[in-house]
Amino acid sequence: MNKEKSFLVKVFLGWVIFLISVVYLSTNLFECSSSYPQFFGCGLERWRENRVLCSFANFDGVHYLGIAQIGYMGFEQAFFPLYPVVVRGGSLLTGSYLVSGFLVSLIFFWFGLNVFYKLVRLDYKEDVVRWAVLFLALFPTSFFFAGAYTESLFLFLVLSFFYLLRKEKWFLAGVVGLLAGATRFIGVFLVFSYLWEYYKKGKGGWGWFYSFLVFVGLSGYMLFLKSTTGDSLAFLHSQSVWQRESFILFPQVIWRYLKIFGGFDFHNLIYWVAVLEFVVFLSFLAILILNIKKIRCSYLIFGFISIIVPSMTGTLMSIGRFALLVFPVFILMGSIKNRSVKISLLVVFVVLEVVLLSYFSRGYFIA
Repeated sequence: MNKEKSFLVKVFLGWVIFLISVVYLSTNLFECSSSYPQFFGCGLERWRENRVLCSFANFDGVHYLGIAQIGYMGFEQAFFPLYPVVVRGGSLLTGSYLVSGFLVSLIFFWFGLNVFYKLVRLDYKEDVVRWAVLFLALFPTSFFFAGAYTESLFLFLVLSFFYLLRKEKWFLAGVVGLLAGATRFIGVFLVFSYLWEYYKKGKGGWGWFYSFLVFVGLSGYMLFLKSTTGDSLAFLHSQSVWQRESFILFPQVIWRYLKIFGGFDFHNLIYWVAVLEFVVFLSFLAILILNIKKIRCSYLIFGFISIIVPSMTGTLMSIGRFALLVFPVFILMGSIKNRSVKISLLVVFVVLEVVLLSYFSRGYFIA
């Protein structure tokens, strides 16, 4: 086993053991929320099946597993289809949608780490690459990569997309972009990074056409929604059910959060989650802006879009989870020259992850 693979195996296995240990301890030491697991957990049947795995399938995970098992119900069109489809396929092998969801996420996170390593290595020395991998794996909300969520699959697709762009494999990049667009709405915005990279390479011919493949995944989902609900934009129109709005300007969002902080409700977990959302949002945005000349432009385009577009729904809710896909920030963290600063930052990340995962596993909303 070469040094690269050995390092990634250690990080991945250490991360899995760390997460399972935290969840196991929290499920035995702390009380769960009053509405869990009946409403926000993965269901009483799955809860009895495996409490540890069920702890990774809270909130949105309930809907993804439900879609995988019985299809779309109610206003679940906001949840894109590729991840549930993959989970459904995995369930044919495992005999369990819960186990399939957990394994699918772990497998794609492993693949994602490998692609991330190769992508960053194209521009940076090995030391920077290793630190970037550690910051990604230990970010306070990285436990979502193990949950019944789209994070690990989408991360893998996004990183693969950029790696293929760097290798000038334009058609394959378009196909991967197609899959990303069928996984998350934000995936369609990869087209801007594609066009920038293609333009900078000074290419002509079919490459421009391949960029439109990125829209095919979303278009296919819209056709499905049109045939099943009569509304091809149901994934947008259903956002209000999930406490999101259509289009809110950035200053309005900031003002809303300042009003929340003015309440000084220090004893309420929701207050501190709002603080976390606000800090993560501003920190990631500031890191990108302050380092705008230090990172590849196509990466920055996707990074800014990944942070700003979710805020246009009128809330920063779940931004701590969405930030996991802003991979340029983790590259920049890995580029910090002061080793003591990097170690201190990792320690803070680990402590925060223990706290956040403990709450999340007991049925409290975190992101």
